[in-house]
Amino acid sequence: NMARTKGAKNKPKNINTMKVINLNKNIANSPIINDNTPYGWVTYGKDNLYPTHLLELYHNSIIHAACIEFITNAIIGEGVDYEAMKLTDQVPNYMETWDEMLYKIAKDLVLFNGYAIQIIKNRNDKTYSFFHVPFSTVRFAKKDENNEVKKAFICKDWSNTIVNKPIEIDVLNYTDDIKVQMGKPYLLVYTDYNVFDDYYPSPHYVQAIDAIRTDIEMKNYDLNATLNMFTPSGILTLNQVSDDDERNMILKNIEATFTSSENANNIIVAFRNNVDDKPVEFTAIAQNSEGVNMFADTTNRTTDRILAAHRVSRGLIGLPIDDAGFSSEGAILQAQYNLTNKIFINNLRKKLTQHINVILRLNGIETEIILKPLSFNISEVNNVSTSTKPSVNEISNDENEDTALI
Repeated sequence: NMARTKGAKNKPKNINTMKVINLNKNIANSPIINDNTPYGWVTYGKDNLYPTHLLELYHNSIIHAACIEFITNAIIGEGVDYEAMKLTDQVPNYMETWDEMLYKIAKDLVLFNGYAIQIIKNRNDKTYSFFHVPFSTVRFAKKDENNEVKKAFICKDWSNTIVNKPIEIDVLNYTDDIKVQMGKPYLLVYTDYNVFDDYYPSPHYVQAIDAIRTDIEMKNYDLNATLNMFTPSGILTLNQVSDDDERNMILKNIEATFTSSENANNIIVAFRNNVDDKPVEFTAIAQNSEGVNMFADTTNRTTDRILAAHRVSRGLIGLPIDDAGFSSEGAILQAQYNLTNKIFINNLRKKLTQHINVILRLNGIETEIILKPLSFNISEVNNVSTSTKPSVNEISNDENEDTALI
């Protein structure tokens, strides 16, 4: 309650109250963090494997994966404009081109809403090499007294840190006057703002995670229904079982065997009232044709929810579209892309380029990075020249390059 000041006796007794509401961080599908672990790093998710769970969704949902790929390609467009930037003699490291590295960073940004870049000063003590670090392998140390993360840990497999010991690495702030020691690796990290957590980001599609899981389960159902030769549901009649524990054990075994999306069956189990020893009976239940519509409707709703979370239209990922009112399918695709690009992809592209420009300046490149826009004109795509794209083999200099930490 608000405190009363002196001399307020004559004020009305009905005083407004103010309550402090604590937001619950255990929001469904959001990463739960724990900064009081004894390991030195802050956990990313309840089991410290939140990025792994996101990767599982990506690898198992067709619609979700198609959206991730489209958004990633839309951010990069036709790639770096080497000629306009005069980058014919520049690469981020001895292993890859800027196009290859930027694609990896963009994909991490779309999947996790964050990315990490390892920076190391070359042996010439003048230039720097930059390496993409998979964001799923990064965990942050607890913030210091200035509320900044100064240390991070990198591990190839966070599910087994005994075999794969995490490697500690210094974190550089983009706003700092970056000064690094020659040969020592540092980490540049970008994470988008997360209203529920000030350590790790949530993906932009977090609201659709349940829909993505539904899409995966529907796919599993279709697969296993096919493998089971579309065996119909039915009633399984068993002999009498008087012991409740034995009855429950039988029911659990049957449920594990015949139900869930992995088995694509539902079954009713009945026990006979008499003690006669009779064979097990299975009575098939005729399939309801309305069930087909039910699954079709569920699939459509699930797809729409995933697309809405990604801000992507059906046609942009290859699904059928209604081109009513447009002169051609290409015209509606262009209109859909322009809208998606304006309200969503442009923002992601800025999150990528504004931090890449920081590391470009370290190597004396004052020109901001230029990405060619994505084109829907097939003839234009076929005529794009790649002659200005630098060859890693031609410009790599082992004497001036250092290798990445991992």
